[in-house]
Amino acid sequence: MSLAAFGGALQSVGDAGNQIAEGQLAAHRQKIADLFAALRLQQGQAQMAETEARTKKLGTPVPTPAEKAQQDLDAVERIVGPLSLAQKKAFFGVPAEPEKVNAAGIQEQIDRGLQALPEPQRKVVEPAVRGYLAAGQPDKALQVLSSVAEKFKNEPQTSEILKTKAGTPYGMKMGDKNIVPGMPEWTSQMQQVLDAGVKSAQDDEKEKEKLENKRQANALARAMQGVNLRKQQTLFTDYDKAKSRMTKWDHMQSVGDRADNYVAAPSGPGDVALLLAFADATKPESGFRFQRNEQEMIMKSRGLIEGANAALAKGESGLLFGPVGSEQRGTIGYIVKQASNIAQKQKEGYMSGIEAINPDLYEILSNDTDDFVPDQ
Repeated sequence: MSLAAFGGALQSVGDAGNQIAEGQLAAHRQKIADLFAALRLQQGQAQMAETEARTKKLGTPVPTPAEKAQQDLDAVERIVGPLSLAQKKAFFGVPAEPEKVNAAGIQEQIDRGLQALPEPQRKVVEPAVRGYLAAGQPDKALQVLSSVAEKFKNEPQTSEILKTKAGTPYGMKMGDKNIVPGMPEWTSQMQQVLDAGVKSAQDDEKEKEKLENKRQANALARAMQGVNLRKQQTLFTDYDKAKSRMTKWDHMQSVGDRADNYVAAPSGPGDVALLLAFADATKPESGFRFQRNEQEMIMKSRGLIEGANAALAKGESGLLFGPVGSEQRGTIGYIVKQASNIAQKQKEGYMSGIEAINPDLYEILSNDTDDFVPDQ
């Protein structure tokens, strides 16, 4: 064997020995690692067993993770008080759910806000608001409406009810402009104010009628002083009959005086007054004689009156004879006005007859004395 070959053989033997030595070293190291792992496991198990034994001696069970979390939460609530569900989630680091947009609530709020705006402002802002709603951006729509409403609220607005010389409301004065039903600026809010004003005027008229009745009662009491019982009974009977007849005429005149305004400036209370006056005027026992053309108008209005009566019986409020300028309301107002004129003539003729045959009764019914003091 040559020297070179012998050297190669020795090199091969050396390499094989190194590989064997390295394999043995690796196996030895793995045994050491397994030993340390076993030791650590045994140590952990020993510590757990020692803890359990110690807690058993104390009589307290080992808490689970859920029980430990509840104990921490209870400790916090004992200090700061009960927590809401959202606060509890935040305490444990649970991400909060995103708030859901209440589209229906926003829509309702926007509708109310638009309705509350005066007509001119509403016409300007409503297209933009509706556009945002259609685009699925209710928050933007509400923002636009809120800014307009805030600006309008800060603008000084002076308003008052317009009234005739007789005190009947017929419109609204907004700032320097007079606005009446039928104008583009007339709003549902103005209509509500007008309705309330007409109702208040009617109530005032009723109070005046009560005051007049007290005046006449006072005059009757004075007339009975110093007369015998028979004379008192006769005077009271004549007064009662006359008052019953004149009440019908007075009421018809009162509504007739306002009929033109009730037609020109419609209101819920005004329509009710026209309806009741029309019913009274067209009763067979009313004693009002209408011309042929007026009788035809009354006959053609029967269906309208029945519908209005049905609506009134259901408790409906608002206009009974259609919108401003309706022909139906004009017809009803015309008949009531004619009945008022007839009532005035009948009352004047009746009072002339009483003056001629019963001066004492005439003085009571036409009492103009100023010494009457109404009840406080």
